[in-house]
This record gives sequence, C-alpha cells and structure tokens, in this order.
Amino acid sequence: MVEHLAVNQGVVGSSPTGGAKNTPIGVFCVQSRMSATIYVYIANSSNIIIQYMKSVHKNILAVIAGIIVGMIVNMGLIILGSGIVPPPAGVDVSSAESIAASIHLFELQHFIFPFLAHALGTLAGAVLAAKLAATKRSTMAMIVGIFFLLGGIANTFMIPAPVWFITLDLIVAYIPMGWLGGRLRASR
Repeated sequence: MVEHLAVNQGVVGSSPTGGAKNTPIGVFCVQSRMSATIYVYIANSSNIIIQYMKSVHKNILAVIAGIIVGMIVNMGLIILGSGIVPPPAGVDVSSAESIAASIHLFELQHFIFPFLAHALGTLAGAVLAAKLAATKRSTMAMIVGIFFLLGGIANTFMIPAPVWFITLDLIVAYIPMGWLGGRLRASR
C-alpha cells in the first residue's frame, strides 16, 4: 500500500554545445508499509507519456472506426443482396422470427450475400483499423476480426441457418479476414 508519494521535477542533461537541455525529469518516491522506498525516474516524462497515450488513444479509435465501417459494409451488402437475390415469397428478412420459420425455403443463393457481407465487412473494418492504428497494426485488425466473430457467434443463436453455412461463416469470414486485413495494410 502506498503511504507517501512525492514528485520532484528537475532539469538534467546537456546539449551538444554544453548547455542544459531543460529535459524534464519526473522522480517519484514511493514508500510502502515494509519501509521499502522505490524511486522511478522518467526521462523526458512529458514526451514519453504523451506519445504513449496518443498511440493508445489512436489505436482505440482505429478499432472503433474499423468496427463502424465494418458494420456499414456488412449492412450495405445485406441490403444489396436482398435486392439482387430476393428472399423466398412470404419471408420478411427484417424479422428473425420470419427467417426462422421459413429457413427451409432458403436456397444456396440466399446465403451468398450474407457470407460476403460478413467476410467483406470484417475485411474492410480490419484494413481500416490497421491503416489508422499508431502501433501494432495487425493486432488492431485482429481485434476487429474477433469483434465480428463474437457477433457471428451471437447471430447463430438469433437467426437459424444450416450447419454448413454456420461452419463456413465462423471459420472463414471473421478471423481469416481480420488477419488478411492486417496483412494487406502491412504490405503497403
């Protein structure tokens, strides 16, 4: 448990001309119950902390932007697919109950656009996250892939589909597309 925290700011270092650089130094003195004193020195503390926080914030925003763009692409392709391959007669695709009641009427062609929507939505989101990320671009792309995988898993419980489609969708449309999105951005 921390009983005491003292912060001292000082100026150290010298420039090539021999003068002081005025580099801020944070010296933190932390005393614990066991009477141990720990000194933590942070050289150029303001720049290091600010740069670290900027990269963390930028990575978080990159993932959020990737998720939003991925959702937009996903929904756009679902809407486009409904226009290109009309659902079976009497099926309301905006209602999970209607789809569940009439899933036996769906043919292979009805599953093409949902799969493309899941895969390309994840890919678009992963590419954007990797592009916008400050560090660990592939990791940010994979986070987007994992997010969409969790959505796909939830979707299997809400909207019934044939086992072959669920298997293909969960294995191919999410994690591989997140990985590919990170690799596509890394290759540039």
